[in-house]
Amino acid sequence: MFFLQRPLTRIPFQSNQIRTIFKRSAPPPKLWKKEQVDKKVYQVLFTYSNIEEDKVSLYSSIEKDLLVDERQRYGLYLDLLNEFELSIAPYRSLVRDWQSGKEAADWIAANLEEKQRLIDC
Repeated sequence: MFFLQRPLTRIPFQSNQIRTIFKRSAPPPKLWKKEQVDKKVYQVLFTYSNIEEDKVSLYSSIEKDLLVDERQRYGLYLDLLNEFELSIAPYRSLVRDWQSGKEAADWIAANLEEKQRLIDC
């Protein structure tokens, strides 16, 4: 019975640690400017587009100009929700309503403004 003969060792408790059964609160959500929203939507849109970067713009048609199919549009929608930390039910009809990146950026900015996370500058 070798395992019973060893003394028990404890991990030292550091004085700057706080023992609690509660989880730490989440950090506050990020505040966005409209220009930042447009830039981030453009970056995500470019990752989903199937053409060269110089032909991608916020005003390009998602389906016709950027050649994004239905499945990629849904992924774009989910990635934008994750990027801007929006918790909205993922409805496929909303994805079909976006005709361009500008419409997506305006929709996201409206939701951020509704949640008081869009700042004016």
